[in-house]
Amino acid sequence: GLSGYIKVVKLPDLEKMLIRLAETLDLNGAINVQLRIDDNGPSIFEINPRFSSTVMMRHQVGFKDLVWAINARQNHTIPDHTPAYGTEVYRLSREVINRGL
Repeated sequence: GLSGYIKVVKLPDLEKMLIRLAETLDLNGAINVQLRIDDNGPSIFEINPRFSSTVMMRHQVGFKDLVWAINARQNHTIPDHTPAYGTEVYRLSREVINRGL
């Protein structure tokens, strides 16, 4: 499906899990981790070697994944980022018609 909404939240258990995953994979690049969170905590069910379809939504809240990846490839320093927890982003769509007027 297509994500239409994100909310920036602080989930320390999830953050630890994803850092452990990145270290285990010796990650050098982007991955998109699909997961569910229930009463037992986060559970990963799919990992894709690509940026998320939410890359622009994430960019809007300061997670500049694509910019950071380009900078990393050029050996530039990647800044620390602390997001504004509670921020929400909604994806909207619309049709645009150009009738040649």
